[in-house]
Formats: sequence, C-alpha cells, structure tokens
Amino acid sequence: MSAVSISKTFSASTKKLSTPDRGRVLDFLTKFMDDPSSPGLNFETIEGAKDRRVKSARITQDLRTILHQGDGMLTLLYAGHHEDAYRWAEHRRVENHPVTGTLQIVETSESVEAEIKATAPTYEAPKVFAYYDDDYLLSLGLPEDWLTITRQIQNDDQLLAVCQKLPEEVAESLLTLSTGELVTPPQPVAPTTPVEQNPDNLRRFWVVQDAAELASVLDRPIEDWVRFLHPSQRLLVTKEFNGPAKVSGAAGTGKTVVGMHRARRLASEGKRVLLTSFVTTLCRNIERNIHILCAGTQKAFDGSTESRITVSTVHKQALALAKTTHPKIHPLDSDKIEALVKRHHGHGGFLFDTGFLITEWHGVIEPQGITSWEEYRDAVRTGRGKPLTIKQRKDCWKVFARIWDDLTATQAYPWSGICRVAREAVESGAAESPFDAVIVDEVQDLQPQELQLLSALAAKNPGNLMVLGDAGQRIYPGGFSLKKLGIDVRGRSQILRINYRTTEQIRRFADGLLAGASDDFDEGTEDRRSQSLLNGPAPAVKQFPNESEQDSFVLGQIQNLLGQGLSPREIAVFARSGKHLKSVRDALRGAELETVSLSDNEDLADSSGINLGTMHRAKGLEFKVVFVVDCNQGVVPHSYTLSKLRDQGDYDAAYERERQLLYVAITRARDEVFVTSVGKPSEFLTRKEVSSTGNKK
Repeated sequence: MSAVSISKTFSASTKKLSTPDRGRVLDFLTKFMDDPSSPGLNFETIEGAKDRRVKSARITQDLRTILHQGDGMLTLLYAGHHEDAYRWAEHRRVENHPVTGTLQIVETSESVEAEIKATAPTYEAPKVFAYYDDDYLLSLGLPEDWLTITRQIQNDDQLLAVCQKLPEEVAESLLTLSTGELVTPPQPVAPTTPVEQNPDNLRRFWVVQDAAELASVLDRPIEDWVRFLHPSQRLLVTKEFNGPAKVSGAAGTGKTVVGMHRARRLASEGKRVLLTSFVTTLCRNIERNIHILCAGTQKAFDGSTESRITVSTVHKQALALAKTTHPKIHPLDSDKIEALVKRHHGHGGFLFDTGFLITEWHGVIEPQGITSWEEYRDAVRTGRGKPLTIKQRKDCWKVFARIWDDLTATQAYPWSGICRVAREAVESGAAESPFDAVIVDEVQDLQPQELQLLSALAAKNPGNLMVLGDAGQRIYPGGFSLKKLGIDVRGRSQILRINYRTTEQIRRFADGLLAGASDDFDEGTEDRRSQSLLNGPAPAVKQFPNESEQDSFVLGQIQNLLGQGLSPREIAVFARSGKHLKSVRDALRGAELETVSLSDNEDLADSSGINLGTMHRAKGLEFKVVFVVDCNQGVVPHSYTLSKLRDQGDYDAAYERERQLLYVAITRARDEVFVTSVGKPSEFLTRKEVSSTGNKK
C-alpha cells in the first residue's frame, strides 16, 4: 500500500472551506486512509493538466480532492469545489528538483507572465538577478522553466508576483537575495530519498500513518507548520556558539520560532533551559507553542524534553532568586516613586524640579540599577538630553540617596533593584543558577539589570545565551549596549530577512511607519529590511466623523468575517488605551458577540471570543485579522504622555516609542488589518510611506 503525505497547500485549502465541507473532506480522507488503493475512491484524470500523475478524487457532487500519485507515495495537494480545484490542478506539477532533489509543487510560469509585463517599469531599470548565473539559481531550487521570467524581474512588485507562484523554499531564497545577502545553496539529496527523511521537505509535507494522525494534522492552525524551519533558521538552532548570540529581524521574521526550536534542541540534550521575555501574555503564548512543538513530532512524544524548558518572565525568576538572600524583598509600586521624590524634594534648595528628578530616576537610576553615589557619578546618560555637571549630579543624588534609604528599610525595591539582588546572589554563590541555557525573546523590552541577571544565569555556558529582538519594536523606556553589559555578540549575530507572518501589503504599510535601519543593541545601526512570502489585500485605513460610525464599521466587518468561517479567537481589536476600547466592546456585546480581554491573567489557549486589548498587550501575539481603532490625533501618539516630558531627549524617545507601538499593533495581523480613526487621523498615518500603501476606499 502506498504511503500518504499531506502538503501544506492541502492543509491551507481545507481552512478556506465551510465547516460542513471540512467535515465531508475528513470523512472522505478517513476512508482514503483505510485503503488508498480502493477502486471506489474514483480517481479521475484532469483534462489539460500539466502533470498526468495529478489526479482528482470525488468527495461529493461538487467537492474534490487533488492528489499526486508518486512512486510509493500518494500526496494530498488541494481540496476545493470542482471548478476551483480543477483550475488549481491544471497549472501545477509535482516533481523532485533535478539539482536539489527536494520535492516541489511547481506552478507554470505562464500564470504570471501577464502580471510581469503589466508591472514593468517605464524606464530602463536593472534586473534584480542579473549578477547570478543559471547554475547558481538552479542550485537554490529554482525550476528550470522559471529561469527566463525570473531574470526579467526589475522591481518589488514583479518579485512578489513571481515568489507567490514559486515553491516556498525557492521564494525565500530569491527574497533573501533581493535584500543583498548571498544564499548558500542547500545540500542536494537524492531524488529517491523518502519525504520524511529530508528535513527541508518536512516544512511542506507531512507523512501520516493513520486516519487519526491525518485528522489531527488538518485540525491544527496553518501557522503550526512553522515548527519546520528554513535551513538558515535551522543553523541558528543547531549551531554550537562559543559565546552569546544575537538574532534580529523585523516583525514576523521568525525570531520566536528560532528561540523555541533552540530551546527544544538544548532541552533534548538534557540541558535546563529558560525561555524568557518581559510580557506575561507573550510567555503564555510561547508556553502553549512549546507544548505543540515538543508534542508535535513524528516520533513518540518525550515529555521530559518539555519538562526541562521553563517559560517565564524575567521578573518572576528574579524575585524567586532575590528572596534567597533577601526573604522580605518585594516589588515597589512604580507610582510611589513620584511621591517619594516629592517628599524628599520638599526640603527645598535643589537645582531641579520634581518632574526632572522623576524622569531621571526612571531614565537612569532605575534601568541601570544604581544604588550608590559612585555609580551615579559615572553613569552614562545617553538620550537624556540635558548633560549634568558633577555638582548637578550631587544635587540630584541627595534626593535619590534618601529614596534608597526608604526602599532599603521597607525592602520594597524597583524591579531593576530586585534583578540586581538576584544577580549578586548568583554571582556570589548564595544562589545557584537553575538553568544551563537562557534564550531571551523581545530583548529590546529589557533593561540593563535584567539582561545582566540573564547573562549571569548562563555564565557557566556563555555559548548557551541567545537574545532575540527588533529595536523597531521597542515600546518601553530604556536602551542598552550589549557589549557594555558584558554580552559580546560580535561574529555571532544574524538578521532574519523573510517575513513568515504578515502579507507583503501589511509589511510595506507597517514598515512605512519606521526607518529602514534600527538600533543594533550595540550603539550602532543595522538594516532591518525584509520581504514577505504572503500576499493579500492592502490595509484598510478608515476615517469616521464619530465613534458610533466607527463602532458600526468594526462590528459589520467582524460579522462578515465570522460569516466567512473565521473563529472569533482569530480576530483582535487593539487601541492605545483601555478607555478607547469601551465603545467597541459595548457594540460587540450588544450584538451578542463574546469578547476576551487580553491580560496577564487570561489564557488565550482556552479563549473563544474576539480579543480586545491595548497596543502594549499586542506584543508577541498573532491573529488572522486585526483592527486598530481610535488611531486619532492626540491618541496616537498619546498627547498626555508626551505633555508630561519637559526634556527634549525624553520627548523624542517617547515619540518614537509611540510610533513603534503602532507598528507592533499592526504587525500582529497575518491576513488583514483595518486602521480606523475618529476625527483627524494620527499624524503617523499621514506619512507618505504609510498613506501610499493603505487602502482608503
């Protein structure tokens, strides 16, 4: 009996069917798995198909499954209604690439020729791939009949059109080449190598053993295919580094996926791994995906691997370690700092007002964990705008010293202080690091003391410290130099270029908010440009005269999406603050639609409603459709937050964080994003780079 595999295209196609039709497909496949060679399955030849081994199997009068009859392997390719399924099948063939040996689903190049001509520039522009010879392009897996049209590509629109038609692994290589990076060709495998023995094939094909496993695969979200890595990502997972490593890249480029795979690899070798970040909701999401990753292999689930991975916020680990030497230590309510500054400033005779001292505490003292005059005297104040003389610093320290006396007496420490106590406990030997390896996600959100603690936890194995992040997504105050913190990643850094989450249209729109280069976490800059493999509608930018019309629009769109088969949990609504979500929440509940508030206490894995949260809560999450509401002038950027800042350096940094916060919210969307405003829209949306890529109709 032939073995059976499921292609990623088949899994994706079933997600587009109605719930009853998905049930019919599953019923058919259950019979199919019982006996794939049964004559009752009625395989039909497709008239005009490019590949005679691509067949159709009838499910109902109108519903069809497209499959490929290979040597000893039946591969499920697509499921859909008759005309749609046949149209998909007519222009595709399945074959092993003659150079790489990889199994590919190849679409005919004729399908894109008209679009290439229509998007050709009106002036003589250089060809994107002119400098690469045919042998090199073929070694990347490019089908030979695509060489001519690939060499015609002159701009991003043509590149995207071609990449939408090519096998995924080839599209990834071409997109990477287009960013200026050289791609190492994959190691060729023999065409006779079984699908399940070629790691690259496993990114697109899944060999199933029985009907139960097949049903399980089809029931998973399509994004679960990210458990299989691109070769460039796989190297980051498997490589033995001789010191700390850094992985950066724009939103959606797979940084978290790399971190999860590396955690699983290290844990499978017996190491105790901490996979950590700043935000609780992100840690919960990672924990759920780690379980899927560890359990979802084609071999028996080894629970011991997952048990050696701890997914936790930095602060949770810091508090536990700090209590080993300071049993009564507890976190300080950040709002109390303002009261303490005002109390000790009230004695008079100081050079600076309370507003400056409060921002100095939050901008210098707290993030750097400063507890003594000597540390403050020598502290770097980059980004604070106003330089201070030694005399002025002494004046400030009079207030800060009194604050520290109060904190020490009550054992109420800011989180930076708790992290410092925890680090000192580990470094002195009073507490032992419970981990052999540390992987840090969204590193841009952390402060120096938090990073120094994490470095100390991996000090015995510095090659087992990996940081992942994107400075373009920094939404909290701070900043740091890894090198100055003793984390030297020189020669061990990589930028990911391929966006696996969002469509190219969403990527372009979001990138228009930011500059092409960003902080490299070491006082330099790096190019964060990326390209997406996915295609979809342009982001919808809508302006309304009042809140009621905005709410009606959002409600109507969500009802349409639910009618198309989307699950409520696949939809999210974000706003700058909680009060700007109230009217939308009321409108949804008024229509008897369940909503879920994104919070530290909410487990998204068990939620069944439409997700509502602030932009800060969007961090690290992903949804098929996202609405960003009340993106009005005065709200984004948040005028109240900015109005409290008197120092120009503080203002500029906060303004950029507001821009990056909007970027984070928009890039949570995989397929579609709607950005709405009431009255005058945010100034961020009127930037030429943004307005030219959004759909305002």
